[in-house]
Amino acid sequence: MSTKMKVIDLFCGAGGFSCGFQQAGFDIVFGIDWEVKSCETFAFNFPNAEVCCADVMTYKNYPQADVVIGGPPCKEYSIGNNKRTFDDKEVARFFYLLRGLKPKYWIMENVVGVKAVLDRNIHYRILSSHHYGGATRRKRLFAMSHKLDLEPKQGKVVRDVINVDSPGFRQPYKSQEYRNINIDEPLITLTEARISNECYVLPNGRSLGISEMAMLQGFPDNFIFVGGRSHAQQMIGKSVCPNVAKTIAEAIKQKEGVRKK
Repeated sequence: MSTKMKVIDLFCGAGGFSCGFQQAGFDIVFGIDWEVKSCETFAFNFPNAEVCCADVMTYKNYPQADVVIGGPPCKEYSIGNNKRTFDDKEVARFFYLLRGLKPKYWIMENVVGVKAVLDRNIHYRILSSHHYGGATRRKRLFAMSHKLDLEPKQGKVVRDVINVDSPGFRQPYKSQEYRNINIDEPLITLTEARISNECYVLPNGRSLGISEMAMLQGFPDNFIFVGGRSHAQQMIGKSVCPNVAKTIAEAIKQKEGVRKK
């Protein structure tokens, strides 16, 4: 019987959060999301996990787990959304489910603006992927059940992760819509919108490929996205950076080790 800590991933998306926990030695047992291609991607990359394509609130048969992770939809608090209504019902759903699941540890990822609706007793950290071994400046809030000792890691720049001189293509959008990539710096935050990703161009004039977006986001090079380019870009743009998730998972293991001594 496995002695690994078991993980449930709510609003799992493609599985960036789970990817980091799996890399740290956790057992991913369950993922749930309403988006079909995300569930298919999660199922492909975590074949030993149960995957359910459904609303997290209507599903009833959650397994037991030591850790619950999740990134509720965050567009209502994203600065990139000009039509924000600041509706926090998805975040509230996450905390409602925790009361029934009763995990030993839980971690919620979201945009920084969600800190405005968190209970003052909830511990949270604002973490940049670049500070934990990543090649993007993506910055997100992580609310946690426990204070964790998160060990910073040397960040990377674009040229450390991808072959910046390989051939490719560039979409014929208007020139003012392009965002040039500085290959000697970490990438700016990728978004889930197709046009935003394809307008980021390298010095040789080509836009990023799907695998490059994924690796810059922190995914390993053997992670597979199911579906077309648009679906893949949306999944990558919404994903938790696996390198940050792995750092959090390692901190939980360290805390458990200290607890058992």
